[in-house]
Amino acid sequence: MSAVPLDVAQWQAKFAARASDAGRWTANVRNLIDRARREPADVTRDDYATYVFTINEIAARPGLLDAATLSGFFTEFGRLAANLGEPANDRRVGEALDQAITLQRHSGGDISELYLAKAAYLGSQATESRDRVQAINAAIDSSRPGSDDWATAVIALAAYQIEVSQYDEAIDTVDRIRAAMPTDRYRQKFRCACLVYEGMARFTSFQDIDRARQVLTEAIDYRNRANDLVIARWVATAYHFLARIAEVDRQLQTAVDLYLTGKQFQDLCPEDIGANAFIHLRIAEPLIAGGALRLAKDHLDEAYRLVKTGSNISSARLQVQLGYATLVAAEGDVRAAEDVAVKALHRSQEVAFWRGELLCLGYLLVLGVHRRRPDKIASAALRILRTAFIGELRRNGLLKLLARIPVILPIAVRRMSRRSRGGTAPASRCDCPLHDRTRLPDTPATTG
Repeated sequence: MSAVPLDVAQWQAKFAARASDAGRWTANVRNLIDRARREPADVTRDDYATYVFTINEIAARPGLLDAATLSGFFTEFGRLAANLGEPANDRRVGEALDQAITLQRHSGGDISELYLAKAAYLGSQATESRDRVQAINAAIDSSRPGSDDWATAVIALAAYQIEVSQYDEAIDTVDRIRAAMPTDRYRQKFRCACLVYEGMARFTSFQDIDRARQVLTEAIDYRNRANDLVIARWVATAYHFLARIAEVDRQLQTAVDLYLTGKQFQDLCPEDIGANAFIHLRIAEPLIAGGALRLAKDHLDEAYRLVKTGSNISSARLQVQLGYATLVAAEGDVRAAEDVAVKALHRSQEVAFWRGELLCLGYLLVLGVHRRRPDKIASAALRILRTAFIGELRRNGLLKLLARIPVILPIAVRRMSRRSRGGTAPASRCDCPLHDRTRLPDTPATTG
């Protein structure tokens, strides 16, 4: 049974009365650390404001906390900020992160981890932003080149570059680790990360799917070292992208099974709401393409619950919306699917998510064909070209973008179509705990 949510006013009164009592102050902060580690994020969220308030109190009372307690609290607060974002557009979370970085720097503690937490928090607000990449670069600059902290920050930069479609830059960034890390440490741990993020970049850009498959398969050889939770997370990601490749290969049930294997490794790690949401979204996609619509809706609903819990107003929520659009199109309600895709398009433009915008427009193009509406087909095609020139073109080149269309378009069509597709291995089951419950009657897809 979870603890009763804390009352911020009570905390304020308590801290005011005990401002000089280092023992009680330390006990209170350690209690917050323990709760953040023990409870799931959707429970801890009820106390989120208390964590923000405590940062301000720490700043007002320097010296009351020992270095270990201070570092532990900042670590957990950073993880909460990365997971929960900024509910109700409360800018105090961002300010509290900046305070934590300043305090940690003055105490001589590590600030790289906090900068990465700030970058993750900013990513929940907008996929691409100058402040976000500056936070990642600050994490790199505050770490010793070749150290584990430095490599972790460089991997975060590669992940960001992939997310904003800078695929070639991401591969170059991965090569920085290969060149700078001590050989033994690289082979023991960070070779796994380099394989994973190179594979992600090559698959997501559709530059070289065979090479992506090769390096991702090499990465899962590290699964025997998953007692290191950082490696477990990378292995989970490798399975995730091997599943996406399986869907490209029309092996839909294999894709579902690979996603679930990856989820087992992800579940070993500290809770990551964004990663968990994407797992459920991706599982839904081959299930939709394979006609298992009820199972797919379960996963979309769980993905949407997670992005709401994390207050994610960036690309994750947008992509879940597109998942619902695909589902309702597969159910035969093309007009409803178009409405959802248009809303997602507007949101992608708001957060400058170019790949999301292209994906939305691609959906609208396919839906226009379904509806036999030449006007909508022409409109979507023109907007795709415009978006290509002002978005993806400046990163990857128009020829690379056009080369990816023959791979991307059939996948989208298969997901939306109600007809079975020749040469596609169907997906009819999902052996996950989400479905170990009494089935309810089918209900129409919703978008939250």
